[in-house]
Amino acid sequence: MPERLAPFDFTRPEDSALFFLLIRLKWFMQETTGYPTVKARVFIDEGYKKNGVAIQIPTFESAFADGLVCFASSSCILPIQLADFAAFALIARN
Repeated sequence: MPERLAPFDFTRPEDSALFFLLIRLKWFMQETTGYPTVKARVFIDEGYKKNGVAIQIPTFESAFADGLVCFASSSCILPIQLADFAAFALIARN
């Protein structure tokens, strides 16, 4: 495996984790009944990249709309707030 695959630096655990999560999402999308017509719109909470940044990754074009992975503030994309709350609830429970 290469050390880098733009924009991921596989020597950083957070980059590797995000990349493999995106791979799993791609595999999931490929198993759906709507594939390849239906494609995911992927939004990730800002932090890894700034709010409003979108990265086009050709590897994911078959499953993600326009091959884009978008970063946004949870105050702009309400489902991200829900995911934040769910993660908090899981952490608080442990």
